[in-house]
Amino acid sequence: MIIPVLGLSVRPPQKGLPSRQSTKRQKRALLLLTSAAVALASHLVFLLVLPSSWQRNQSADYHTYYEPVAQSLASGGGFLLASKPALLYPCGIPLMYAATFYVSDTLHIARSTGLRLLEAMLLTLTSMLVSLVALFVWNVRVALVASAMWSTYPFHLWLTKQPDPSSAFALLLLCCVFLFVRWSAEGHRSMQYGSLVGLMLGIAALIRPIGIALPILVAVLAWICVIPCRPRQRALFSFCMILAYLLSISPWELWARKVSGGWIPLGTNGPNVLIDGLTFGTVRGLKPVWMPQRVRVLTQDAVEHQKDLKTTRGIARIFFSEGSSKLVWQ
Repeated sequence: MIIPVLGLSVRPPQKGLPSRQSTKRQKRALLLLTSAAVALASHLVFLLVLPSSWQRNQSADYHTYYEPVAQSLASGGGFLLASKPALLYPCGIPLMYAATFYVSDTLHIARSTGLRLLEAMLLTLTSMLVSLVALFVWNVRVALVASAMWSTYPFHLWLTKQPDPSSAFALLLLCCVFLFVRWSAEGHRSMQYGSLVGLMLGIAALIRPIGIALPILVAVLAWICVIPCRPRQRALFSFCMILAYLLSISPWELWARKVSGGWIPLGTNGPNVLIDGLTFGTVRGLKPVWMPQRVRVLTQDAVEHQKDLKTTRGIARIFFSEGSSKLVWQ
């Protein structure tokens, strides 16, 4: 007799022998525990060997925006920065840090310690998700290697030494990848999977605005990937995903429109981020770095037009002008 369990056909266990499904669960549990242990060990070793002069928080955004807004939220003062609505970045990170501050104060531990524990937890969860995604596509060995590579990646570890949105953003993206891979393999329950993916993408966009267009990319993938379902199921998945995404960001967008008088694309700091990307931070006095000659010319061109780089439209006009286009495509 065959019993369907979560889309898998397994046979009932025989006396004295563990079922195949039970063995898979045990292997999965062992894999997740190993991934978590490797992630935590890597994080602790990295912090221990990192020189004290390098352990300081180098995130200017944290000191100038995220921390004061989170403190205002934790104290019940509202989403404010210097007595004004905080619209520079979306609400995701300030809310997460405010919750961390509240829990830290409740447990009578330093807020900096709470943030350290938060980063360790996020690194651990992302490592476990990497294992799950790899296990679903390949096998336990590949999943363990992928998890170990993720946990020991130097640039990733470097960001975990301080409060940074990257780990939370990566966690949500990995959740979306796992859910999408599950749906693409099963081809059914499109409404449930689409809604969950849309919710994760919405929260991710509220953490880092760069995720604002990800629902479009996922919707395209839903139509071009090989999935055992009819077009109607693909359409249902895409519709539910986009609807859940819009619903998840709508409270923030409605509040921001109410206090600012206009719609904003998740935050008001988009032009500044684009400027830094085009000028490599030289307009803020940062030390120049090596770059290819054509990239250097493009950077210098952007610096010379700094006064015109005040809006997204102005940046697009300069970037796609005849001179800059030649630099890019030549």
